[in-house]
Amino acid sequence: MNYIKKNFFGVNEMSSRILETLSSVTSKFYVLLPQDANRERIYNFASGYVTSNVDKEISHYVVGKMKEKQCFCIFDDVNTSVLDNMHDSFYLEHYLYYKNEVYYTIKREILSEDVFFKCMIASDGIWHSLCVITKVALDDLIGKELSQDLIEKICKDAQLVMVGAYDGEGYIFWERN
Repeated sequence: MNYIKKNFFGVNEMSSRILETLSSVTSKFYVLLPQDANRERIYNFASGYVTSNVDKEISHYVVGKMKEKQCFCIFDDVNTSVLDNMHDSFYLEHYLYYKNEVYYTIKREILSEDVFFKCMIASDGIWHSLCVITKVALDDLIGKELSQDLIEKICKDAQLVMVGAYDGEGYIFWERN
């Protein structure tokens, strides 16, 4: 939890709100790593050289969880501001915003491992990556501004949280019991 607190404190609204949920709800933390992962480094979340990139496998896992739990996802993108990509079709198809903070979501009708993977890549900041899987419906919000209350509700209703680790090579998961 210390690694997550250090990486999320003061970054953006969703990072601050999700910290409240992670520390107040009965849950479990875990990582998904391939067999050939460097087991000597698995608790050093801030450093790489633990595993080869597992983004495709993670996409498969998380999309399966989303379908099973009938949830929606929201990614934060700490490297982008609202006006940065206004001519990019992927951005326009998936973005939400709060003030100048950018987030991505996927409409349920087009949810796939490939689209999820593209959102992972678009939002990855190596030092910071956050995806919240929530029960809050987000389909009708694309291109719209989020409110502070809605971000709080998204985080309070989180079922699964994916946090970037290992210098972008993997993720820590938090899952509600």
